[in-house]
Amino acid sequence: CTMETPYIRQHTANWLSQSFFKESVVLAVDIGIEGIGICLRKGPDILVNKTLIFDLPQAEALKDRRAKRAWRHCRKNRKTRMHRLRKLFAKHDLPWPTLEVLSRTDPFVLRHRAVTSLLASPIALAIAIRHLVLRRGYDFHASSEGEFPWGEDPALTEARKWLETSHINEEIADYLWQIEPELTTKASASGKELTGAALAKEEAERDAFRQDVRKRLTVCETLDIGSQLEKYRRSNDPRLRSAMRRQNLPRRMLEEHLRHIIDRHQHHITGVEEFTAALFLKPERSATPLMQKRAKEKAVFHFNRKTRAEAEAIWLRKTKECTLAPRLGLPTGKAGNAKDDDIRRWRILEFAATRRVETVTTTGKGPAQTERIATIRLPATTVQALIASVANKAAKWSDVKKLIADGVSKADASSKISPGTRSPFNKSYFTQLQDLILPTAANGRKKANVSPVTAAHLVQVATAGDTDFSPQGINDRLNAIDFYNLRRLGISSGPLHPQIRFLLGQRATKEAGEPRWAVDGKLQRLFASPEVASALEGQTSPDYLIIECVGDAPRNQAQKREIEKEQKDRRMDRDALFDGHSMEDSGVASRRRRIVLHDQQRGRCPFTGLELGNPLSPDLELEHLFPQSRGGLSTDGNLVLTFRWVNSLKDKYTPREFACHRTDARILAWEAMAAV
Repeated sequence: CTMETPYIRQHTANWLSQSFFKESVVLAVDIGIEGIGICLRKGPDILVNKTLIFDLPQAEALKDRRAKRAWRHCRKNRKTRMHRLRKLFAKHDLPWPTLEVLSRTDPFVLRHRAVTSLLASPIALAIAIRHLVLRRGYDFHASSEGEFPWGEDPALTEARKWLETSHINEEIADYLWQIEPELTTKASASGKELTGAALAKEEAERDAFRQDVRKRLTVCETLDIGSQLEKYRRSNDPRLRSAMRRQNLPRRMLEEHLRHIIDRHQHHITGVEEFTAALFLKPERSATPLMQKRAKEKAVFHFNRKTRAEAEAIWLRKTKECTLAPRLGLPTGKAGNAKDDDIRRWRILEFAATRRVETVTTTGKGPAQTERIATIRLPATTVQALIASVANKAAKWSDVKKLIADGVSKADASSKISPGTRSPFNKSYFTQLQDLILPTAANGRKKANVSPVTAAHLVQVATAGDTDFSPQGINDRLNAIDFYNLRRLGISSGPLHPQIRFLLGQRATKEAGEPRWAVDGKLQRLFASPEVASALEGQTSPDYLIIECVGDAPRNQAQKREIEKEQKDRRMDRDALFDGHSMEDSGVASRRRRIVLHDQQRGRCPFTGLELGNPLSPDLELEHLFPQSRGGLSTDGNLVLTFRWVNSLKDKYTPREFACHRTDARILAWEAMAAV
């Protein structure tokens, strides 16, 4: 430092004498868009100082993973079906249509001719069969990719959108009416209690859904493949393919259609009985239901990956043991479902002990009214009541919210819960708590991270045998058994960002001790290098870690391009502002902020309405709306550009407080300065 002042000399000397600078091993990591900067020092000596070029992956691994996995399975199943069908055609003397032949024929016309008259050649029959095996219809219950036939989203709008194109029967209609209470509208998803017009609108939307189910059921009862093909033959509409897709015909209808075609053209197929058995499987060919099921999986037309229920059953058998059980000295067991009562009690208890609810306290009246925001934990009696609510299967969310409001009033009679419409903090709090206390059927089937035995044990330990439900007591007892460290060691999922995988490597399996790494990252290799290991004398981790990261670090190339485009647009806008004031951008953050605020305020002071003039004038200052001395942040949302004298008169008050605490002297000074 070149400034020779007593203050600087004193504080610089104090800092240089700290162990952080004199002897500690400090690792600094700067994660940017183009690369990652790493600096490692021991005391004042720099050991490593370099930038690592890091190439982001083209696609994000977790984005739309369920839908993309379904697409991959669909393509793989279709490819397997075509391979098996080709071998079946060769075995039964049916020619395999080439791409040239397929490009010159219309399979819809051939299918219509096959059910109304007769196909003249084996190649025409092969094209019709191939087309039906390739596009064999839909079986939502067998291939569902979510908790609902349309996916994971419980929104009523998604259900109605799916219903527009899906083929349903009485069984599916009953199922839709059964799950209708689980579906959410925009109003019910907010978690607020509906009354009056909002409740009436909610009921109207649900009635509309029920009517849509009845209408769709009527349409599907009269839907026929033959009539659709006849309509196509008469109009010769090339859009029939998309029109048929909009109907989402069930697989059983297309199977009957294909069986009818094969029965009418047995003379073109050698060994038609064996051909049909290999294509569909005749029930009488298998003696037991299990043999029928296994044979059906091998049938060409029905070949598919495992159904959702079968896949979940296999996944449940392969699920690893509860990782916390052996660390707590408990019998090993499978992790349970989120709907298990013991697991729900434990999750509610942990949530209530670690999370706070936001409250607001109002003091004063009229212009002098002020609000104080605070966060508090729920009292012990409320936590105990929430745990007890698990046994009440008829509990209502409105009763739970009233229970929490009463608990907050007991903790502080002058406070009340800040409404979720004004508090994102509380909106998140109540959304998560509602899912724990009153989970939907879809969320209840999700996998938990502990077994029921472990969850029951943790509840007993945390509450001292159901005697103390205070959040502080719960946290103290969990810390006493080192619960949070034990749970941390059981986390096996890899880091979400590729930058973290690049630095730390790929996590391996769950272990009872320190985490194992399947692949070492740059940092592990850095500390293991001979030069660094020698300088650190065997120390394998830093004493201090300092991380700076670009806001919302990109996970793939597409996100990187979006961030770079936003940065480029901001630079262009900023350059245009400087050009408008006939100035050059020197890169100084305070100058840039003044120019931006001057433009946002249209060149006027927000307190007086007077023209500000030159934004870089020494008579102007950046003013914190919520004073910096009281914790106000230096962010664009809390800053305005105003006159120096306005800033001085406003002092440490907020704008509202300043308006309520104006003295005669302040008013006279304000008017005098405004006149000047």
